[in-house]
Amino acid sequence: MAAHDLQAIKELYDDLAARYDHHLLVECVYNTPKIAAEFLAEQLPGAHGLWLDIGAGTGLVGHELKRAGLPLSLVALDISRAMLSQISSPNYVACCEGSADEEAGFDANAFDGAVAIGVFDHISDPTRTLSAIRNTLRPAAFWLLSFCQSPHTEVELVDEQVHIYRHPAPWFRHCCKQAGFAVRSERLVDGYESYGETVQHRLLLLQRDT
Repeated sequence: MAAHDLQAIKELYDDLAARYDHHLLVECVYNTPKIAAEFLAEQLPGAHGLWLDIGAGTGLVGHELKRAGLPLSLVALDISRAMLSQISSPNYVACCEGSADEEAGFDANAFDGAVAIGVFDHISDPTRTLSAIRNTLRPAAFWLLSFCQSPHTEVELVDEQVHIYRHPAPWFRHCCKQAGFAVRSERLVDGYESYGETVQHRLLLLQRDT
């Protein structure tokens, strides 16, 4: 992602932070964090250890993971310090300001797993992010992510102001494979409402190669 795009997204979320949860959960009927947490609990009921929450925002995913009964310790990574300051769920053990593309200075093999819900909505080409995060995960670690699914064969820029992209599922799966991940499970879900339209997210449960 270009530096000016990243800065624009940071400023957007800094401004939105105080009202983010109400805006998404109430105004946009944002279901993806809850569905994703339930999906992970269903697929990996024994998940544990230290996990990275990429694009953690206000900690919506961590809150839902706790409700789903998964005993994960989470490290929150987000480009917006204002968003991170809103996190209150006790399963977060640290908050780091930074971009997933740059790994935020994490050591190799630092995490037992990762989640990234909503992050790839802002990324046109996921390959760099997938490769960067792979290096922070232990061999055979799992990563649950979401992306806005496009019904077309090309990546779509659907909102230029806030840099929202939709990706064709076959192409995104190919990017995952190229970055060293196997797709272990997936699910298409109704993610949120936008201007009267239901936007679908595809959940992918990836596993890092060994």
